Amino acid sequence: MKLKPKITIADHFWGIEDPRIDRTKRHKLIDIITIAVCAVICGADGWVGIETYGCAKHEWLQTFLELPNGIPSHDTAVASTGGEPPHGESNAEQFGKSVRSHWGIENSLHWLLDVALREDDCRIRKDNAPQNFAILRHIAVNLLGKETRVKRGIKNKQFLASLDNNYLERVLELF
Repeated sequence: MKLKPKITIADHFWGIEDPRIDRTKRHKLIDIITIAVCAVICGADGWVGIETYGCAKHEWLQTFLELPNGIPSHDTAVASTGGEPPHGESNAEQFGKSVRSHWGIENSLHWLLDVALREDDCRIRKDNAPQNFAILRHIAVNLLGKETRVKRGIKNKQFLASLDNNYLERVLELF
């Protein structure tokens, strides 16, 4: 039996255009997206939370990300995921298509996002950032839902992922 090739986060998001000006690109876009996905899986509920997660897990993240200039600030994450490319689809639309190509949206998703991830309490409001952060939440809920070894709710799986890098890696392998 032939094994399927392993697909990475980078494989899912390879087509997303970087909206930043070349001279401002101190961090790789895929590093920013990967940190954001991991952070939201672990319970981050905003851009500062993503930066805080990145700083706390810097050593672990360096084992599989390049991070040429360290952990990006929350302002960098917002600028990288919330901006508009000069032409075509917004990053939110590209990001969303990448996610929807891998997972279907369930009818009860809004309820789960609101109860487990407190989506309706989110204060992110600028540009495309609300849509992009919603997509990060969808990725987190879908991956945590697909992980079936741990018999817990989404919130407890998030907490476990924040504490246990091996569990987080197992969740990310479901991508």
